[in-house]
Amino acid sequence: MSDKQNGNPLNGRLMDSLGQIFDGVADFSDGPKPCEITGSGTISLKSYQGKYLSAVGNGGLEWNRDWEREWEQFRVEHHGEDKIALKSYHGMYLSVKDGGETVRCDEREALKSAIWRVEAAGAGIALKSCFGKYLRPNKDGSVAAIRGEVTKEETFTVNWINKEKK
Repeated sequence: MSDKQNGNPLNGRLMDSLGQIFDGVADFSDGPKPCEITGSGTISLKSYQGKYLSAVGNGGLEWNRDWEREWEQFRVEHHGEDKIALKSYHGMYLSVKDGGETVRCDEREALKSAIWRVEAAGAGIALKSCFGKYLRPNKDGSVAAIRGEVTKEETFTVNWINKEKK
C-alpha cells in the first residue's frame, strides 16, 4: 500500500533530525551540512552513550552524567547563521585550548575559541571548533576535540530545557 493510499500525510517526504520535512534524500557528498539550532534558551547535550555533558565548578568538563540538572545545562548564544557559544550554569563558556585538543569551560567571554559550528550528523548534531576538530566524549568521561571527522563519538542530541519564544 502506498503512502497516499494509507493516508500518510508525508506522502514520501522525509523528516530530518530537527523535525523539518524535506523531499528526497539529504546529500552529504560534499561534507557535513550546517544544522541550525533555532531559537535561544537552555539545552543539554547527550552523547551516543546516553550520558550528559556537565560543566563542573572548576572549569572542568565531564561527559558522564545520567541526568540533566543545572551543571548539565548550557545557554545557547548565536554567533552567526550556524555558529553558537554555550554558556554554562557557572557563567563560563565551553571553549577549546592547546591548539584545539583540550576542552574546558572557563572562559568569561565568547571569544573565537568558544564559538562552535553546528553541523548535522546522523540523527543528531556535531559541534566543530575553530581549530576544525569536533567535540566528543572520551570513554573515561573526559571531553576533547581531537578528530577532524565525525564518527558516532562526535555525534550527540540536543535536549531543550527551556526554549525561549521570539
